[in-house]
Amino acid sequence: MANVFISYARNDAQFVRDQLLEALRQLGYTVWIDLESIPGSVEWWNAITQSIANTSAVIVVLSPNSCASPYVAKELAHAQSCQRPILPVLLQGCQLPDVLAWLRQVQWIDFTKEQFHSALGRLDFGLRYVGVAPVPRRPLRRLPLRSLSRRSFLGTGELIFSISK
Repeated sequence: MANVFISYARNDAQFVRDQLLEALRQLGYTVWIDLESIPGSVEWWNAITQSIANTSAVIVVLSPNSCASPYVAKELAHAQSCQRPILPVLLQGCQLPDVLAWLRQVQWIDFTKEQFHSALGRLDFGLRYVGVAPVPRRPLRRLPLRSLSRRSFLGTGELIFSISK
């Protein structure tokens, strides 16, 4: 289960997938986005609403594309009904439609005026502020080395390595 849901317009997918998603994953967040998280044959709107209900916070990527998207507005309305914290990320300057006018009262994280890593740091701080923490990474466990023995297939000249106890 993801702890962060990203709501965005499909026209902004390059920024979301190539920059934001990867950066959040590097920080240790588990992220849900539609293009990666909905398997084939699944009713996509049900998958989206279920994910919003099960996530800890919603990031909305604001741009002229997302402000014009009825799906972004529906996702945010569902997030509000589930009482999920919503963190607006400004990708491009835009005019909020009336249905999203309430976002004017929420502090935005402005990726247009700050360096990407600086804005990402503010987004990370915002997620932690609303109670969402990165998932701790499991340390790599070193497996004990066992001695290897060599045997050959008769007549093939190939060597096969097997682990001996």
